[in-house]
Amino acid sequence: MSELKSNIVSLLTKFNVTPVRPTAVPVALPQCLIVSPSQSRRAMLASGANDAGWDAVVCDDRHGALSEFHRTRFELAMIDVEAYGEGIPDGYRDLCEQLSQESRDLLLAVCGHEGDPMEEIWARQLGVWLYLPGVTDGDDMMSLCSEARRIADELHGRTAQQEVS
Repeated sequence: MSELKSNIVSLLTKFNVTPVRPTAVPVALPQCLIVSPSQSRRAMLASGANDAGWDAVVCDDRHGALSEFHRTRFELAMIDVEAYGEGIPDGYRDLCEQLSQESRDLLLAVCGHEGDPMEEIWARQLGVWLYLPGVTDGDDMMSLCSEARRIADELHGRTAQQEVS
């Protein structure tokens, strides 16, 4: 044993100190906000997000979503406006606009109506990361959320070693 190591061991013994081994500190999963009035669509979106390594926070209305948004730092938000049928209620339009204005590093995805070019233009003018017309199947949500996770990790300087498995 080297002299330095021997001195350290004798000091630890003298002062009755037990060395503490560092333990891995789990890194919190990035947060994803999911907003939809439809329970089945919330479940589909949350499942895809959770499977891709996001911690999904699910809301069924605009007020709950805004409350969560101001309380938590989200990196991805998926707003489902298609579940309302024709058109977007003003509250959800306002929600999308507010989220896009208040958080520049938020990946915002809007699930919209298929075949509504004006809605898509509106969403793209907001600067949404992704406009998803006619989302009905959850199979592709995990791959979409995985891509969002990869982008968010790059934006926030995280590496694969920092992720929680």
